[in-house]
Amino acid sequence: LAVWTASATGGTSINAIAASGTLAVAVGNGGKIYTSSDAITWTAAASSGVATTQNLYGVSYSPRGLWFAVGAAGTILTSPDANTWTLYAMGGNDLRAVTAQQNGGTFSYVAVGLNNTSWQSADGITWVTAPGLVGSFYAITATSAQFVTVGSGGASYVSTNGTTWAPTNTTGGGTGTLSPTASGNKTLYSVINPTFKYVAVGAAGTNISSQ
Repeated sequence: LAVWTASATGGTSINAIAASGTLAVAVGNGGKIYTSSDAITWTAAASSGVATTQNLYGVSYSPRGLWFAVGAAGTILTSPDANTWTLYAMGGNDLRAVTAQQNGGTFSYVAVGLNNTSWQSADGITWVTAPGLVGSFYAITATSAQFVTVGSGGASYVSTNGTTWAPTNTTGGGTGTLSPTASGNKTLYSVINPTFKYVAVGAAGTNISSQ
C-alpha cells in the first residue's frame, strides 16, 4: 500500500466502486460506468453515459450475478454483466447507495437516498417504496438478517426485510451504538459490518461502532 498507481477513467468524477471478486465496476457523473478485471486497465461499459446521463453515486454487486447502480433523480440501473445496463427511472430524490441481501436462496435489493427515500426489490425489476426513513441516507449494508443504513444527523435505521424501517436506537440501541447520540449528531457517510460488528464513519472524524 506504499505505492499507488494512477489509472485513466476519462476525467469524469468517479463517485463509487464495487467488486464481484473477478470484476471491479466504478460509476460517476454523467452516467459514466467503467469496468476492470485487474484494477489497472479500465473500459467504458457499452451503456456508459447511454442508459442514463444522471450522476451515479452508488454501485453494488449481488451474489445472484446482478450489478446495481443508483444516482440522481431516483435513477436505478441493473446489469447481469456490468456492460449493458437497464434503466429504472423512479424519479424524485437522489439515491446515494444500494446493496443486496442474500438469505439462503432469497435475495432482496435496497436503495436509499435523500429526503426519506428508500426503494426495495425482490428481483431487481419491480421496485416499491419502503417507508420509515427520516432524513437523508448515504450508505447501506446488509447481512442475511437485516439492512442497516446511515445518514444525516447521525441517523441510523434498521430493517429486517428492506420494506419497513425503524431507528436503531429503538431496537435495543442507545448511547455508544449506531445512534445520533453516539455520533454527536454528525452526518454518517459510510457503514460496514465486518466480523459481526457495524462500523460507521462520517463528518468531523466521526467513527462509531456497534455489535
